[in-house]
Amino acid sequence: MTRFTHFALAPLKMRAISLRSAQVMVQNDIMRLDVKRLRDALNGKADQVFNLENRKQQLNLSMEERKREIAVHAEVRAAQLRAAEEEKHKNSVELGQRRSAVEKLKSKVSERRTKRASLS
Repeated sequence: MTRFTHFALAPLKMRAISLRSAQVMVQNDIMRLDVKRLRDALNGKADQVFNLENRKQQLNLSMEERKREIAVHAEVRAAQLRAAEEEKHKNSVELGQRRSAVEKLKSKVSERRTKRASLS
């Protein structure tokens, strides 16, 4: 290559280098935009995960409290059932005693009628 050719090609080489440099800068800007987009998407997903985990924790706490309420209600119902069964037993005993008293009175009345009939 002659010196003249070298000087004649220098502006073309400079232009090629400038174009390549501009392309690299554009690619760099595109990558930065992609990184920003991906970072924003990641942050959004992280917020969603955090919110879902928070909601899950709240639901677990609510379920535990509801289980305790149900257990207390079951205990109250069991106590009411025991009280009703005791009342039923007491009433059955009382009914038996009254039936026995009625039978005694019937037998006394029957004995008196028999005595009167035999006296007459």
